[in-house]
Amino acid sequence: MAFRVESAVSLLTRSRDEGRLAHAYLVSGPRGSGKEQLVLEMLALAGQRHGDTLDACRSEFVQMVRPEGKSRRIKVDAIRDMEKRLHLSAPQAVTKVGIILDADRLGAESSNAFLKTLEEPPGRCLLILVTDQPEQLLETILSRCIRVPLVGPEHFPLGERETAFLSDLHRHFTGGRKKGIGAVWALSQRFAECLREEKAEIAKDYEEEMKREREIYQKTTEGDYLKRREEFYDSMTAAIYLQRRAVLMELLIAWLGDALRSQSGIDKVEFPAFREGTEATGRLFSTGELLRRIEVLEQLRSHLGTNVNEALALDVAFMDAFGG
Repeated sequence: MAFRVESAVSLLTRSRDEGRLAHAYLVSGPRGSGKEQLVLEMLALAGQRHGDTLDACRSEFVQMVRPEGKSRRIKVDAIRDMEKRLHLSAPQAVTKVGIILDADRLGAESSNAFLKTLEEPPGRCLLILVTDQPEQLLETILSRCIRVPLVGPEHFPLGERETAFLSDLHRHFTGGRKKGIGAVWALSQRFAECLREEKAEIAKDYEEEMKREREIYQKTTEGDYLKRREEFYDSMTAAIYLQRRAVLMELLIAWLGDALRSQSGIDKVEFPAFREGTEATGRLFSTGELLRRIEVLEQLRSHLGTNVNEALALDVAFMDAFGG
């Protein structure tokens, strides 16, 4: 479950008041989801917020590392320096804080160095990792952090592609009757096309990045550096695609969620521009049916995390979630 910043702050405040704050948190979410704002609120909970930006909060007791240089990697020396400073003595009432921004840029050496800090944290210390790509972190790091995934204040910053698909959903449900197999299959194909366009767009961006690196380094580096960079960009392409696919899946679930809200007379919805379509969806299905269909999409999201055939899984789930 992903949280809005306000909900996450409320839960963390309760944990602090009950003496249950963990020593390590992973704050994740897409751009614009409020990750920095949440970290500022966490600094306030620790008594270490001294400004309105993270950089303004740097102090003797607030250490922060982020990617450096052209490689945009977090260097192991920066992690070791942070660890050393966090182990320095502090007044009894002071909580020391270590923040890693863009934690997905930890390399193997820096990840292993930070893992030691996670396993043997300094006393009265709060560690916060921030990333929009948590899947890039070592499982051993993930397992030692309390995860706080965020959604943006608008839940979905709709781009042209997302708006176009929501328009398709809108037309699908405003006809006043349940649609047959052909219409649902066409809807599934349009969603699959959105995914193909996302993948092609991501691949093109990273191919251009790799081309630039070849031009710079192919005559100045030895060994398998460029091959490792190609593997890196391949893995990044796959990771970003999975992230974008997850967002599009949330789009489907949120549509049915708005249909449920319309049945309950709740005015606040995720997609106010498509209220007519979600209200029509709410009239077509009972509350129990909508909940079942949301469960179908939740199961699809889970299945897509395995080696299931993506196209087949989408077709089957769409028939069940959006058909009559």
